[in-house]
Amino acid sequence: MHTILITGGLGYIGSILLKTLQKKNNRILCLDNCNFNNYKIRKKLSNKIIFFKKSISNEKFLKKIFKDYSINKVIHLAAIVGEPACNKDPEYSYLINYNASKKIFDLCVKYNVKQFIFVSTCSNYGKNKKSFVSETSKLQPLSPYSHAKVNFEKYLLKNKKKIEKISMLRLATVFGMSFRPRFDLTINEFVRDIYYNRKLEVYGENFWRPYVHVLDIANFITVLLKKSKKGSEIVNVGKTENNYTKKMIINKISKYLNVDNVYFNKKKIVDKRDYRVNFDKIKTKYNFKIRYSLDYGIKEIISFLKKSKKKEVFSKETVNS
Repeated sequence: MHTILITGGLGYIGSILLKTLQKKNNRILCLDNCNFNNYKIRKKLSNKIIFFKKSISNEKFLKKIFKDYSINKVIHLAAIVGEPACNKDPEYSYLINYNASKKIFDLCVKYNVKQFIFVSTCSNYGKNKKSFVSETSKLQPLSPYSHAKVNFEKYLLKNKKKIEKISMLRLATVFGMSFRPRFDLTINEFVRDIYYNRKLEVYGENFWRPYVHVLDIANFITVLLKKSKKGSEIVNVGKTENNYTKKMIINKISKYLNVDNVYFNKKKIVDKRDYRVNFDKIKTKYNFKIRYSLDYGIKEIISFLKKSKKKEVFSKETVNS
């Protein structure tokens, strides 16, 4: 039996990961500051999970956790996530996304943690229109969010011999429903706004990005806990066929909803990220199959919206910024 610490465990990805891992025979610790009124999510999860309502910036408390529990593995999800959230206060977001992450890793080294999984982002690739980028491609971070992620990846690579297993997961843009829904993610937001017939202004309609369902991420991390070998690695998490432009996403949604409320703004570019990602490594090295399609996610979100109150899906708790 392993003792696994998950930071940000009650968040969008973390809560689904907890649901997946609670079926396994491990002791699970969850650390989350619960800024989005998400402490209530714990009631939907196993009462065997040990919850701590604390921030990763609380170094004193972190030291106590590592001292009191013999932690074998750490899955580091906690962060100020996304460009808009980080752009609000770049200095503070860097303190959390880089400085606090660095302190967690250093504690892992001190207390002999065997495996460290860091959830990074494909946003690190920034802008690359010429070809599909892979794990070895040049990084071009365009925002405080991706700059912090890239710098922490560099820190891990610099210290890669200090922990037995280190994995850096560059996630495609996530979609799908969770115990802590998010409607500031492209696909989730588009479906919600179109469903409620709100005017949806789309910028950079022909800009490419890859997409992955939150369940696929949770399932891959579960596989990684078992199958990863000694050493450090970077893995893009997604599926090559799931690279889409925003216009292609709208076309997909149009199969299920009326998209007459969508307006493509061709003059203004809000987000310069534009890249397609190759995901061969996750398939060839881990024989991992991405199961959930864009169509599945769109239908899942529509089903959720039908059962939810409008004020709930437009609440502040559903956005990071």
